[in-house]
Amino acid sequence: MLLRSNDGSGSTGAPDGCMLLPMPTILSPIESEFATVEEAEAYDRWFRAEVEVALREADAPDAVFVPHDEVMADMETIIREAELRLAARRS
Repeated sequence: MLLRSNDGSGSTGAPDGCMLLPMPTILSPIESEFATVEEAEAYDRWFRAEVEVALREADAPDAVFVPHDEVMADMETIIREAELRLAARRS
């Protein structure tokens, strides 16, 4: 987007043949975890694409579902083993 000056001359202060692009909209850290609207929109596009892929995988006829209790038991084992390794290093 070419910006025009307020004096009506059409001069933007940029060298001839150059275009001035609008500054990215800055977001408040209170309102958003992203610095600019552009970053937020890029993340939103990436996130939506990831969700779409995951939904397609879950809908696939050969999808394998693991029961919650089995996942939790596996995680408890992993955590317990990590705690034992950490305790062994400390002693």
